[in-house]
Amino acid sequence: VHSAPCMAEKTLSLAFRELTALPPRLAAKYPGLTSLDVTSNRLSDLRPLEDLASLTCLVADDNALHSSSPLP
Repeated sequence: VHSAPCMAEKTLSLAFRELTALPPRLAAKYPGLTSLDVTSNRLSDLRPLEDLASLTCLVADDNALHSSSPLP
């Protein structure tokens, strides 16, 4: 049995939404979130993800992140 990367019980995709910031209170709205896809947005700051204690998989390809962007 093969599983796709980042397949998790509680997943959320915010991919391809042209987001410049993550939605406010994301952790409060999605407690227990384990997988998040924010591919192809314009995010430059992932610090709001610090409150997602259960997050084990993050896909953030094609954003405005730099090597100096802090990761949670």
